[in-house]
Amino acid sequence: MDRLPRLGYSTAVDLVEARGRGRGRDPGWRLVRLHTEDGAGHREQAPDRREFLVDAGDGRVRPVRGYRGDGQALGRRGLPVCDARLLVNLVAPAGPGLLVDPFAGVGGVALAAGAAGWKVVTADRDPALRHGLDRLGLGHLVAEARRLPLRPSSVDAVATEPPYDPSVGPLAAEALEEVARLLRPGGATAWLCAAWQAPGLRAAAAGLGLAVALDTPVDRKGTPVAALAWRKPF
Repeated sequence: MDRLPRLGYSTAVDLVEARGRGRGRDPGWRLVRLHTEDGAGHREQAPDRREFLVDAGDGRVRPVRGYRGDGQALGRRGLPVCDARLLVNLVAPAGPGLLVDPFAGVGGVALAAGAAGWKVVTADRDPALRHGLDRLGLGHLVAEARRLPLRPSSVDAVATEPPYDPSVGPLAAEALEEVARLLRPGGATAWLCAAWQAPGLRAAAAGLGLAVALDTPVDRKGTPVAALAWRKPF
């Protein structure tokens, strides 16, 4: 029951419960509402509503609402709350423990993971985000996702959304190689990627010996994306 408020892509959860032997057309079952999403609370955690600290580049750090990155190919946008929860739910079997988001952006995964009991380390190559991200978890790294300063097999889970812009090329697949290095045996990783990135990620995962846990398309408001998850074998 304590996990229900942290579900992604669900606004309500019902239980089909037997109510005794049915008669006639009565099947003898009833629906019991277990959880209804707190729409207002959900909305307040949305990236266009919550406050985030950004380095203005002139020595000042200021709070910003709805930060959308610098407009470049690697500029970060906010991950919707339901997407962040989806990614954290997909790695749940490996934790809670230490979770890393190597494309942290404005910290949607960090917030969802922290609420689920994970210790979170964020990473992002954009130094302007370091103050905002440092407040959301155990620590923050200004680092490239393909070269993270962490020990091999030191991480329980990785949940992330790489940038979708085609100009980034094979960045996601190359970052998955680094993720495989960091994951402990039995660790889990979940990715929400653009549809064009999915083949490269699948090929990289197969070459790394990762076991498929989920591979499904997602219609994200008209943008074709894929939700992918793997486990690192023991």
